Amino acid sequence: MNTPQPTHFHYQDLTIQVNPNVYDPAEDTYLLLTNIHPQPNTNALDLGTGCGIIALTCAHHGANVVATDINIQAIHNCQHNLQHNHTLLTGHIDIRHGDLFTVLQPTETFDLITFNPPYVPTPKGQTTDNWLDLATSGGEDGLQITTRFLAGVHRYLTTTGHAYFIASSRSPQHTLHRLFHEHHLQSMVVGTQRFEDEDILCYQLTPTD
Repeated sequence: MNTPQPTHFHYQDLTIQVNPNVYDPAEDTYLLLTNIHPQPNTNALDLGTGCGIIALTCAHHGANVVATDINIQAIHNCQHNLQHNHTLLTGHIDIRHGDLFTVLQPTETFDLITFNPPYVPTPKGQTTDNWLDLATSGGEDGLQITTRFLAGVHRYLTTTGHAYFIASSRSPQHTLHRLFHEHHLQSMVVGTQRFEDEDILCYQLTPTD
């Protein structure tokens, strides 16, 4: 049996390696990258960083980034890419291993938060027993992880900050909008991408109070 090997590609000036068992950047990743506008000397948080392409892009534009992932293999992948591209970055990246906001201090806030969550609706009883499944499977309605993200994101945004995340048109949009209201978030779809049998949506969130 052949051992899976890392893949490599270029994005802007960056050279990105993607290791086995780490999510390979795809249409949803690039939809996020198209719609975020990282600024120099701002604080950014990239949740579920994977290979680190979004974190690296933000730091390339001068933002100071906290990059997190629950997958330790993704953490190692991101560290490799940071080391390989560090001379191209004008901001810095702090890489932390953990689940969503659990690795943050209560006083940390960010001008920009990005998250490409597992959002694929997954039939009840279907098991997710590897990292690539966990990176895409969002529970029965596709919102299992997104619900936790929306419950916590408000407290880590600055008053003028924005959060961006990806959702699928296959998930119940009325549930999303209820969650926005419950957690005091104003939402706007800032980008869409048709992919097979669904639309991938990029939402922008701002705190309402």
